[in-house]
Amino acid sequence: MRKIHTESAMGDGMRNIVELVRQHNSDTALNHTAGASTSYSSLHPEPTNNPLYEDHVRSSIDECSLELDHEPTLSKRSLIEEKVPEVSRVRWGSRLMFILSAMGAAVGLGNIWRFPYLVYTHGGGVFLLPYVGALALFGLPLLLLEFSLGQQTQKAAMQALCAVHPRAGGVGFASALGAYFMSIYYSVLISWTWLFLFRSFEDPLPWKGSISDAEAFFYREMLGSCFPASSCTLGTSGKTSLQFGPTMANALNWFMTFVCVSRGAKSIGPASLVLMPMPFAMLGILFLRALALEGAGTGIGFYLTPDFSALADPHLWVNALSQIFFSLSLAVGAMIAYGSYNTQESDVVRSALVVGCCNSACSIFAGFVVFAVIGHLAFEEGKAVADVATGGTGLAFVVFPAALALLPASQVFSVIFFLTLLALGLGSAAALVESFKAVLFEMYPELAQRKYLTSAALCFVGWLIGLCMTTSDGRFFLDIFDHFIAQYVLVPIGLLEVVLVIRYYGVDRMANEILVHTEKAAPGVWAHLVKYVIPPGVGVLLVYNVVDEANSAYGGYVWWGILCGWVMVCCIAASLVYFVFFPAKSSSEAAPGLVNESPPQSPCDPLDGTSASPPVEG
Repeated sequence: MRKIHTESAMGDGMRNIVELVRQHNSDTALNHTAGASTSYSSLHPEPTNNPLYEDHVRSSIDECSLELDHEPTLSKRSLIEEKVPEVSRVRWGSRLMFILSAMGAAVGLGNIWRFPYLVYTHGGGVFLLPYVGALALFGLPLLLLEFSLGQQTQKAAMQALCAVHPRAGGVGFASALGAYFMSIYYSVLISWTWLFLFRSFEDPLPWKGSISDAEAFFYREMLGSCFPASSCTLGTSGKTSLQFGPTMANALNWFMTFVCVSRGAKSIGPASLVLMPMPFAMLGILFLRALALEGAGTGIGFYLTPDFSALADPHLWVNALSQIFFSLSLAVGAMIAYGSYNTQESDVVRSALVVGCCNSACSIFAGFVVFAVIGHLAFEEGKAVADVATGGTGLAFVVFPAALALLPASQVFSVIFFLTLLALGLGSAAALVESFKAVLFEMYPELAQRKYLTSAALCFVGWLIGLCMTTSDGRFFLDIFDHFIAQYVLVPIGLLEVVLVIRYYGVDRMANEILVHTEKAAPGVWAHLVKYVIPPGVGVLLVYNVVDEANSAYGGYVWWGILCGWVMVCCIAASLVYFVFFPAKSSSEAAPGLVNESPPQSPCDPLDGTSASPPVEG
C-alpha cells in the first residue's frame, strides 16, 4: 500500500479502511440473517474468507497506524475514536452542574469536622503550611488526573484503570471498595448531625452554657459514651451497649442515601445547584457573629500563628496529605466516575482548579469560625486556647453547637446550620456509594436492571457494619476506621493510580488529549508534578507511616481494635490482588477503536485495542 504522506490523507485512509471492514461485517451479517440473494462476495472481488484479503487489510491498518504513531499533535486513539459513536451515558446538565456536584462530593463534613480537629491537634496555624503545600503539589494535580481519566475513557474507576493496563482493574475496584467503607463511618458522622437537628427544636438548646456543658451533652447524653471524653478509651470504658438514638439516626441516614443513589447522577446534579451555596452562607453568618465575641481574636491568632518547630514532626505532613486526599475524595473512584459523566470536550482543567480551591477555601474558612469560638470560650473560662476543648473527632460537634447557642434566635440558626451539614454530608455519602455502585454495574450489568434492589442492599449492609460505631464505644471504632482508610487506603491507591498512568498511559499523552479535546492546555508544571513529585513524596510519607505504626499502636487502642483496622485494609488489598490475577469478565461493549468486532474477554481491554505497552515520556 502506498505510504500516506499528508495528515488529511492519513486520517482519511485510516477511516476508509475501518469503514470497509465494518461494511464487510455488516453486509455479511445481513446476508446471513435475511437470506439476501446478493452476497458480499458478489459485490467485491475478494472472497470474505480469503486469508490474503484479511492480511492485506491488516497490513494496511498497521501501515496507517505506524504513520499515526509519528503524528506530532493528535494521538492515535483520538483519530481512531473520531468515527466511533459515543457510548450512551448519563450526562451532567451543564458544566456548572458538574462543578457543583464535584464540590458536593468534596466539600462535606471533612471540611467542618476533620480539618479543624487536625489543626487543633497539631497546635494551630502550623498545620496550614503543609496543608496548602499538599494541595498545590499533590491534591490539584491528582484531581485533574482523575477528572481527565474519567472524562477521556468515559468509564467509572475500574474500567477507566483497566484502560490504562489490563491488570489495573483491581486498583479501580479497591478504590471503589474503599469508598464504600468510608461511606460507612461517614454515615455515622451524619447520624450525629441528625440527632443535633432533632434536638435543635428544644427551647432552650440542651447544650446551651459553657463548653463543658456542650461536651457533656455530646459525649454522655447523645453518644452514651464516657465523660470527660479523655477519661477512657476503647476497651476501658466498661460494658459496651448499642445506643438507640445513634442507631436509628444512622438507619434514617442510610435510607436518605438510598433515595439519592437509586436515582443516580440525575438527582445529584440538580440537588447540588441548591445545596452547595448553603454551607458558605451559614459559615459566613457564624463567622460574623463570632467576630463580635470577646476573645475571638485570640482564637484566630492561635489559628494563624505557626510554630515552625512543629514542621519537623513527620506526622504533621502525613496528616496534611491524608486530609487533602480525604477532603477532595481522591482515590475513591468518585471523581473518576463524575468525570466520566462529562463529554470529552468539557474544560476539565478549569473545573479541577475551581473544585480543589473552593474545597480548601471552605476548610480554611471553617477553621476561622471554629477558632474564633474557641477563643471566646477560652476567654470565658480563663484558659489557654490549647486547653479549652477536648481535641479529636468530636471537636467540631462541640464547638459549633456552642457557637450556635450564642446567636440570637439560636434554635432557628441551629436548625438551618444542621440542615446545611446534612445536605453536605448526604452529597458526599451518595458520591461514595455511587462510586462503588457504578463499578458493580459495569462488572455485572444485570445489577443495573435491578438498581433499586442493588442500592437497597448496599445501604442495608453499610448500616449493619456501622452498628459497631453506634455503640457506647462507637466513636473509637469510627476513629480507627477514619485513620486506616485515610492513611492506608486512600494514599496508597492514589500512589498506584499515578504510577500506572505514568508507566502505561503517559502523562504527556494525557496532557495532549486534554488539549486536543478541550482546546485548553493543562498547566506546564502539572506533568512534572505528577511524574517527579507525587510518587517519591507520597512514597516516603507512606513508608514512614507504616514504620511508625509498627512501633506504636495508633491512639493507644487495644490490639483487637487495631486489628479491626488492619482487617479492613487487608480486605481492600485482597480485592486489588484478586483482580490482578483474575480480571473481571467483561459486560460492556467492545473497547473503542477496535477493528475486530468480537466481544472482549475482560473490561480491561486497552482503549485503542493495542497492548498496554509503556509510552515514551519526555
